Amino acid sequence: MLSVSLSNISFTFPNGFKLFKNISVSFGPGISGLIGVNGCGKSTLSKIAAGILQPSTGSVTGTRNIKYLPQISMSPGDKTIADLLDIGEKFRAFKRITAGTGIETDFSILEDDWLIEEKTVKALAEMGLFGFDPGSSVKYLSGGEIVRVTLSSLFLKNYEFVILDEPTNHLDKLGRELVRETIKNISSSAGVLIVSHDRQLLRCVDRIFELSNLGIKLFGGNYDFYRAIRKIENEAAQMDIENSQKELKKQIRGAKLIVGDYIKRSKAASKTKRDSGIPTIMLDKLKDTADKSLKRTIETHQKLIEESEEKLSIAKKRVLIGNKVKFDFKQGDSRSSTLFACSDINIAPGGTPLWKSPLTFFISKNERVRVVGLNGSGKSSLCRVINGELPVVAGVVSHLPRGVIYFDQTLSFLDAGKTILENAMEKGNSTVPETEVRIRLGRLGFYGDDCKKQVASLSGGELIRAAVGVLVSLPEPPSLLILDEPTNNLDLAGIEMLSTSLKDFKSALIVITHDDDFAQEIGITSEVTLS
Repeated sequence: MLSVSLSNISFTFPNGFKLFKNISVSFGPGISGLIGVNGCGKSTLSKIAAGILQPSTGSVTGTRNIKYLPQISMSPGDKTIADLLDIGEKFRAFKRITAGTGIETDFSILEDDWLIEEKTVKALAEMGLFGFDPGSSVKYLSGGEIVRVTLSSLFLKNYEFVILDEPTNHLDKLGRELVRETIKNISSSAGVLIVSHDRQLLRCVDRIFELSNLGIKLFGGNYDFYRAIRKIENEAAQMDIENSQKELKKQIRGAKLIVGDYIKRSKAASKTKRDSGIPTIMLDKLKDTADKSLKRTIETHQKLIEESEEKLSIAKKRVLIGNKVKFDFKQGDSRSSTLFACSDINIAPGGTPLWKSPLTFFISKNERVRVVGLNGSGKSSLCRVINGELPVVAGVVSHLPRGVIYFDQTLSFLDAGKTILENAMEKGNSTVPETEVRIRLGRLGFYGDDCKKQVASLSGGELIRAAVGVLVSLPEPPSLLILDEPTNNLDLAGIEMLSTSLKDFKSALIVITHDDDFAQEIGITSEVTLS
């Protein structure tokens, strides 16, 4: 059975926060993609499907022969290859037994799995890892080899269903290609569910499930199909918003006119009745009747207004959140047309020159440069050279840019112990009034007291917006902006928001990214390739 079905699933945290409720979905054969904004519960839902977490309510049926693979870590520490394959204890027990030093508990740990070494070597070979000892340390493996080892675990057993959580995050181009190829091979004999924001990977799926605060929705195609349908639905939802707003204004305007006219006629009638000599007791009775009639009229129109407000609220929920956030970039001041220039440079982080071929290139004013290379090729180090932080051991740097902002992968540019507003005010040297800074942060979605959130508490998408909020609050924009893997922690809406906004950035831009779609969207003009 190559499927997993979830029925009326709800999940509530111990503090009472309800992540989602009444989710019913079936993940079947083939390759399925699970997407949604950060924090909506994708990883939690996938762990419930895998049996790792128990739902607060609801049930899970289908195969229990499931392999769940969390995000691949590029810093495995002192683990062995067997540890990465999640068989470390069993493999070490096997080795002790076969070496004649085993004890009684080793036999219990092994569980009669006497073919474990043979199966492990075969699984590694499936990923092109020949001659690797499962008991050896992974300390000296390359990033690509770590990926291959981790994915080899999928071949240790004939799983009926495989769930992969962000399998390409932090991977280089070759690593991503390897993941896509492996998933394709596995899907011929097992159902596959992928939690991902990698658009190239999502183009390989048969269907996409979108998890949101409205529930879960199926799109019967890959990412390009999803985008096309989403665009149509967003346009329709936007039209519903406009129509609902018009209807609401019409109801409010109609209510004011009718009530105002009713009061005017009531006053005129009261004056006429008083002048007619009708007894006071009768006039009071007539007034009470008129007041009740007015109250019913007001209640009727209030109900119509509330119905229009509800329609407007529903229409707004259907629009994909995040697309309307804008970054107000200005032109950076650079007196020279050449920002950076170098000739035959090299660096030696480990004492040995890193690049086989020394680098010679220059970056012009307003140019958009992509730095490409495999994991470990020195992309971030090159950015530190351009930023003036890291010296070269060979060659000459003849131009260094002034006014550089460097957004590294941890966004250390921000002070995590302070609020968004405090960061923006301090980085801007308080030359921009707080009122103006708050207005600029509001354009980025940090309305009111949202700008007083502490940076340490922000999600990946909020961190990017906060960093750019600080950037647009500077009295003088940078002549060069360096972005190191800016899309790694962003959801699809955040990636689209960032790429749309960077199109309006008017200074020079250097980007390290393995996301080809993102590079194309922001208009890269040249590349620096590291070997």
